[in-house]
Amino acid sequence: MRMPEQKDALRIQFEQARLLRDNVVRSCLFVEAVIIYLTIMIVAFGKPEFAALWFGVASAMVGVTYAHAKLNPRGALTAANYKQYLRGHIVICSLTGLIWAFFACLQVDGNDLLSLFVASNIVFAITVGGMLPGSEYRPGFIALSSCTILPFAAYWIYALDGGTQMAAIGIILYYLFGIMVSGQTDRDTRDGIIARRNQALTDQLVERNRQIEKVSEERTRFLAATSHDLSQPLHAQGFFIETLRKELTSERQKELLDQIDSTRQGLSDLLRGIVDITRIDSGAVVPDVQTVDLATVLAPLIQQISTQAEIGGLTFETVTESVFAKTDPVLLCRIISNLLSNALRYTPPPGQVSLRLGSSDGTPMIEITDTGPGIPEDQQDSVFEEYVRLSPSGQAAKPGLGLGLSIVRRLADLLDIELTMDSAPGRGTRWALTLPAGHETAANTVDRPRDTASFDAAPFCIIVDDMKPVRDGMNALLTSWGCRTYTAANGMQATRLLSASAQTPDILLIDRRLGPGLDDGVEVIRQLRDLAGRQTPAILMTGDIANIEEEVTGLGIQVMLKPVSPDDLRNTLHKLLADTEKQFA
Repeated sequence: MRMPEQKDALRIQFEQARLLRDNVVRSCLFVEAVIIYLTIMIVAFGKPEFAALWFGVASAMVGVTYAHAKLNPRGALTAANYKQYLRGHIVICSLTGLIWAFFACLQVDGNDLLSLFVASNIVFAITVGGMLPGSEYRPGFIALSSCTILPFAAYWIYALDGGTQMAAIGIILYYLFGIMVSGQTDRDTRDGIIARRNQALTDQLVERNRQIEKVSEERTRFLAATSHDLSQPLHAQGFFIETLRKELTSERQKELLDQIDSTRQGLSDLLRGIVDITRIDSGAVVPDVQTVDLATVLAPLIQQISTQAEIGGLTFETVTESVFAKTDPVLLCRIISNLLSNALRYTPPPGQVSLRLGSSDGTPMIEITDTGPGIPEDQQDSVFEEYVRLSPSGQAAKPGLGLGLSIVRRLADLLDIELTMDSAPGRGTRWALTLPAGHETAANTVDRPRDTASFDAAPFCIIVDDMKPVRDGMNALLTSWGCRTYTAANGMQATRLLSASAQTPDILLIDRRLGPGLDDGVEVIRQLRDLAGRQTPAILMTGDIANIEEEVTGLGIQVMLKPVSPDDLRNTLHKLLADTEKQFA
């Protein structure tokens, strides 16, 4: 196996071969111009026959150089044939050097200084090119200069005597100087190749990033355009299913409805996962960090998971204590819910899932363990990647898109939560979360959701949604809870109904998108509040992935992402109505 340095050297050598071949026409024209210049000089010194022989042989070698570049190998240079081309180039350079040295030696005449001048010109003219910037391949220059200068210097010493012989020292020094300078030229050439290669890689990286950003933007635009429409049917189904549940009398009917609701919830979870990933990556999720009692925050989730575990034939153990942390309670519940859901999904009955909430040296800690199949060490990093689902040996693939742990990782980073995993095949998985500590005196009170499905008083609710199935489903559900309702398709209808009513609304449930060309939900809430003459509690329901929390900051509007589950809606209604009662108490 080649080392990375060797591979880089081979890539540079291949690039040198490519440059040498690409520049062969320019090189041949330059050498041919030198040949013509020397031919004219030789003719001018009275040796036309010698000049003709010189011109013919030297030009023939130029033709050989050109033919070699075009025919050996045929076609494009590849990693398999470029060395063959370079070897041939070195042979041709050596032969060219010997031919030029031979003709230069024929010009040497100790009694004729002009002949020595012509001979020196022949030698210097063919070798100086390898020292110039842009020379592509140093081994070719070394072969050419060695086969030209050294034989010529040796013949100079042999054929001449006296002080003229001393000029051979200058010729040899010129050779050594050329070798030294060609080394620097070669380094400059290599640096240029590396720089161009790095620039090309940078350009490719920039282009690839541009394409990735384009795909990401297109995905975001697609989800932004479709998430609302995709969530609307699931949104309405949840309300109709919950309303229908109270009308059923037989256990078989309720079992079938539970199966329908489970299927709807599965689709809802898939959509929510895709939307959540997109919202987090686009920066639309902004944490609302506050000091909270983790035991209070997690209590509703623990109750929900306990029920799911019992249905699945699993044991769910919890050990909790009052611990205060600085975090976003909603996003934290999403993290814990995903981890516990994964544990329930992959732990076969009669296995066990545990949640422990406590502190270590004042640092809040949450630990989740299961007796599932475990995750091999070489696959533990991949579980955080999008759309990765591991199938334990002997088990069928679990439903889902494989986004749960990817969302967990992103949210943990967002909330500055240290997340660690310890797992191995056959001994389950342990998750440990370390949260920033909070102080009890700064803690916000988090109300536990009420278990009752009905309301003490019959709150007056205004429902505004442009889709009739959603209006009807929400109307039926709220009515079954004992609420009084008005429904409208847009803000104009809602203001008209409220103007004609003698009642003051207790709560507003408004869809954000109310059709093209119409006011959005935030504006409708403003209009209805102005008409009611009070800061009526309001829920803004949306399937958009954009960050709208900042848009409603300070307006006293509760944002709920579609599809909204009946349980979440009931709990939110109880909280908002309770807050209103406290405010006016």
